[in-house]
Parts: sequence; C-alpha cells; structure tokens
Amino acid sequence: MQIPFVQDYWIGTTYLHRQTELWSAPRFCPPDVKLRAVVMDDIAEIIRSPDPELQRRRAVPGESVTRYGAWLDDRLVGVCTFAFGEDYRGYYTLRPSDAELADIFTVGACRGRGIAAALIRYGTEAMHASGFSLLYAKIWRNNQPSLHAFAKAGWRKHCFFIRVQPTVTPHPLSVQWPPFANPVER
Repeated sequence: MQIPFVQDYWIGTTYLHRQTELWSAPRFCPPDVKLRAVVMDDIAEIIRSPDPELQRRRAVPGESVTRYGAWLDDRLVGVCTFAFGEDYRGYYTLRPSDAELADIFTVGACRGRGIAAALIRYGTEAMHASGFSLLYAKIWRNNQPSLHAFAKAGWRKHCFFIRVQPTVTPHPLSVQWPPFANPVER
C-alpha cells in the first residue's frame, strides 16, 4: 500500500526472549533436520539454491551478524539471522548484550514442519550462550506463521507497535502499546 509522504512503515508485534527466562516451550526439532551455525562454506550453497528467497540471504556472516541454518537431507532449507553490535541499523536501540533476530526463513516445501520454530529456539540458545542476554524480534502484524513459530520457540509477546518513516524527516515516528513497555525493566 502506498501512503503519501511515507517512505516506509511497520505495523507489528515485538517478541523478546531473556537469557534469565525459563523455557516455556519444550525443545522440538524434526528428527531428520540438523541445526548448526552457518559458516563461510555454506554461502556457496545459499547462492546455488533453486529458491530465490533463500538466495537473497547470501550475505556473509560477520562481526555484527550471526546466522544459523537448518539442513534436511544435506540441503539447506532454513536460515535464522541475528544482528547486533556497532554496525546494527535496525529498529531497536540495542545495548552491547542485546541482539535482534532480524530474519527467519524456511523454503516453501519445508514450511509447516516446525523447522522455523526449531531454528529460532536453536539460534536463541546459541546467542544466549554467546553472552547475549536480551533478544528482540519484530513480526509483521499478519504473519501468522512467524507469530506461531516464535510462540512455539518459547518467545513472548512484548508490545504492539506502529512505526512510520516519513519522507520529510530522517527520524521515524513510533507508537507502541503498552506505551511504556521497557524490556530491560520487565
């Protein structure tokens, strides 16, 4: 939808997970799926993928990005990307111990099998083990599969938000509900 004087907008829900929270959901992974960190050698597999959406996720993991992947029959079928650090340019104001789960993707033929939820859970555990205490994710308001996957992976809803980037200012306008939901204090 095109809105006059609006460069970009988001309407969604923030989910989060704290390192100190007990897992509210049991660990689940389809038995034929292997989960692990994406390494440099995996980038070639992403580039060769017949799935154009998976090909778009070929950026190299680096100092401010960590990726985890799901393999089925030795074929990469899902990618989970966390962003953090000084180069982070996302929606949230992150402390050094925070990260955003910026992207979760499963190839179309493998959706509905719990791979995304397993990948979110695996990446969450790995990021906490690496020293990140608070993890965020923003989910588009009508993306029911993602909302379900995050809940199944043990994340919790934090707040509803609307963010608009007007064309006339470099600063976005944001509203969230509840209005004073501060994840650091809750």
